[in-house]
Amino acid sequence: MSNVNKLYEKIIQFLNTDTSAYKKIQSNLILTVSDASVQAMSSDQGFCFKFALKNKNYKNLLQIAQLTERDLQIAFTKDWGSNSQKNHMHSDPYYQTYLFFVYFGIKENNEKIFNSALSCVLFKLWNGRKTKFLQYCNKDIMNYVTNYMCSKKHLSNRFNTPYDMIQNHFIPTLITKYGDNIKTDPLALKRIFEQGFTRLRQLFVSRTKIDIKTGKPVSEGGLVPLYQKAHQEGLSMSTINVRNNDENPASFDDYMIGSNIDNLISSTVEKIVMNSQPRYSQMFIENLRKQYKLSKNVIQKLLIQLHDYKYHNDLHDIYSIILNQTKVIDKSDICNPTFTELVNTKVISSKNNKSSNELKSKLMTLLEDILKETIQRSLSEYSNVHHIQLRKMVVRVLIYNLRSAICQ
Repeated sequence: MSNVNKLYEKIIQFLNTDTSAYKKIQSNLILTVSDASVQAMSSDQGFCFKFALKNKNYKNLLQIAQLTERDLQIAFTKDWGSNSQKNHMHSDPYYQTYLFFVYFGIKENNEKIFNSALSCVLFKLWNGRKTKFLQYCNKDIMNYVTNYMCSKKHLSNRFNTPYDMIQNHFIPTLITKYGDNIKTDPLALKRIFEQGFTRLRQLFVSRTKIDIKTGKPVSEGGLVPLYQKAHQEGLSMSTINVRNNDENPASFDDYMIGSNIDNLISSTVEKIVMNSQPRYSQMFIENLRKQYKLSKNVIQKLLIQLHDYKYHNDLHDIYSIILNQTKVIDKSDICNPTFTELVNTKVISSKNNKSSNELKSKLMTLLEDILKETIQRSLSEYSNVHHIQLRKMVVRVLIYNLRSAICQ
């Protein structure tokens, strides 16, 4: 039995003795969402809008249910693993509170509770993504982007506000996909949280790759590159007098297609870094030893360390370069038997171009830290031949994890 479920059963026993508390929990959640609705309706910011969230709401919710932040921290740590709590979002008491009540509402088959609780989760996720990618957001430019530069299939063109989008798209799609599993699998609660994060992120940025000039990740899809383009060209609603209904909107990939590769990368990286005790077969380890002429002990330590959560962003960047180099379009390309050979040709054997140099730099930075953490050695103590073998091995392991994550 999951620890979140144990906490749920404890709360149910209390609520059976105090029926008014159950109504107060539901009222608290409904009022919080209602307040967000009023904010959205009275705002003219469009997709520049940011929810005004009050911490006292989730704290009052805990008080009504006779729970503490410590109760939730213990339960989620045991269910999701201690490594997950190193992530500030996974360990945030705000998210843990509302995720618990998502679980509570689903177990009680109370749509008002689980919809309202998941709404509160997504409100804060929206705020975080909006602040990260568009901290300074001009409503006239954003309205121009959503009305004139996005295709009709894009979510920002289909809904007037982030609130409408969350209520009418994200809530039903996430609940439909993960709701039933949450009753029996505590990790499904984690997946609905991470999928909410990923899908909102993809609204802003998708098809991310590494800029070979700056070495920083840049996005080819989503609202951010379109907003930046409009800003650079001086385009906004104030520059438009009459909209030509026959005018074709600027090219913009469909939301689900445009975010596909980034979604594959994100889900793979999450599976790697959330698996703190990976189990690689002895045959796989032995093949690595023979192919790359490294000691079995070093290989095993490197494999385990690679799963540390602190490498989340590094792994995402490395995968972005690899998939960009191999021109992957969707899952079928990765699961094709020829993909490994394609990686050898386009990535591992590629030399003296900007992308391969950027990949080499990313891998060397990653290996330097891994070696220090595992065997207290520096890359400078190894020859260039060893550097090449180590980099090849890491790519091989990452491809193994990628295919394991999405091709099964």
